[in-house]
Amino acid sequence: MANYVIFVPSANDRVELAELTRNIPRPLNTLPVPGLTLTDLAELRVVRVSTGSAPYRAGLYAAAQVARAVRDEQPLPPSTPYRELQERLVNYENRLSTT
Repeated sequence: MANYVIFVPSANDRVELAELTRNIPRPLNTLPVPGLTLTDLAELRVVRVSTGSAPYRAGLYAAAQVARAVRDEQPLPPSTPYRELQERLVNYENRLSTT
């Protein structure tokens, strides 16, 4: 039998998660829960926390901020310098190639 993980994205409070982990005989995955740390979630027997669409939505928000700044002739919002991004990608690739 496959070891499926059950995704419960709308479970967002301690009592509800405790009840779900107590009554569902499979590992649970959820989204981040405001007010609960990863340690809290692990104590509730949540095995995985997904980011869902948050990175996508954050990227769209950042792109809109840049577009508004350009349109309104305002300074661009802070961002990671291109050189630093390139270094991160190279370092990541180097770590992958040594494993």
